[in-house]
Amino acid sequence: MILNTIIMNLIGKSSYKKYISVISGMILMLIIITPVLEIMNIEDTIDLHIASNNVSMEAANFKNSLRKMEEKQIDEIFAEYKEKIWKDIETMLQEDELKLADISIEINRDENSPNFGYINKMNIKMKKEEVNNKKDDVLNIKRIEIDPISFSKNRKNDEANPPSAIEIRIKNKLSDFYNIKGDNINISIQ
Repeated sequence: MILNTIIMNLIGKSSYKKYISVISGMILMLIIITPVLEIMNIEDTIDLHIASNNVSMEAANFKNSLRKMEEKQIDEIFAEYKEKIWKDIETMLQEDELKLADISIEINRDENSPNFGYINKMNIKMKKEEVNNKKDDVLNIKRIEIDPISFSKNRKNDEANPPSAIEIRIKNKLSDFYNIKGDNINISIQ
């Protein structure tokens, strides 16, 4: 306390006086409390509580880092899954002389769902491949006109852009192969 009084008198009316007063007060409290803690053997209990809090904080940090690593691993697995789907669809389209331009796939990522990992929706854009055929290989066939087919209640939209036979065939193949409803597959040929 004498040291505290000397320091306070040396500082005078400085703006730091209140901060130094708080710090010196805390030091004085520690000096007074330490012998009381030793008499009551509470010092070991306090050390135990501090150590247990440190362990629980480290466990929480470790659990958080494990969760982040698991999420990253799942993202990588789904990226590979989408890449495999891309390659499978590309192979299917080669049979019809089409080339895959773009695909967006919506996959069920709810781990508690019974349909985890199933494809919910597909949007596929493809191009017709240009095949270099010789004129000898080309057969002249008379064009056959087919009336438009409507598939939904929105007749105006269906009549404006009816799906082609190739689109229907590919949609059916994909629907069967990936077990998706045909309504959840959108195909456009450019």
